[in-house]
Amino acid sequence: PLAQEMPIVVQPPVAVAPAPEELPVSSPIKVVEPGEPECVPPPLDPMGAPWPVAAGYIPGMPMLRDGGWSEITVDNTAGDKPVYAKVTDASGKRDYRHAYIPARGRFTFGRMDVGYYQLKYKMLDTGCAYASSRIRLEETLVGDRIKSSVYKLTLRKLQNRNSQFSNVRSEEF
Repeated sequence: PLAQEMPIVVQPPVAVAPAPEELPVSSPIKVVEPGEPECVPPPLDPMGAPWPVAAGYIPGMPMLRDGGWSEITVDNTAGDKPVYAKVTDASGKRDYRHAYIPARGRFTFGRMDVGYYQLKYKMLDTGCAYASSRIRLEETLVGDRIKSSVYKLTLRKLQNRNSQFSNVRSEEF
């Protein structure tokens, strides 16, 4: 017997979906535009004048919360660079006092009212800023005398870190 020929049927091409691409499991790369560096040394004091030579309040800046007997001393005697220091409210948003403290110097914010404060300081060589934890100043009547708080903060670097203070971004200083 003769073999019967089978007609050849050509099927239309079937679209095959490409295999899904495997994407790496990582966070997307964040593109950072070049901008102003975080720490910028201030060439002038907040009033636009050259920085003083001796420790003291910055002329022209407010002197608030000055009716008490308590004090905050900033000791930079171990520091080889000057600092700009300020006392703020406990949240760091309202400035009360401003001072310049030279290298190897110290300064006392005197006659501070009772309350909660924060000390912020900026290294004048780098412009990097730091803040203390909350400071509580109290006054207590003892007999016929007032016992007031004397708070001392020492600016000292320990293995490239300062244990008493935390970093503060420029816009928060």
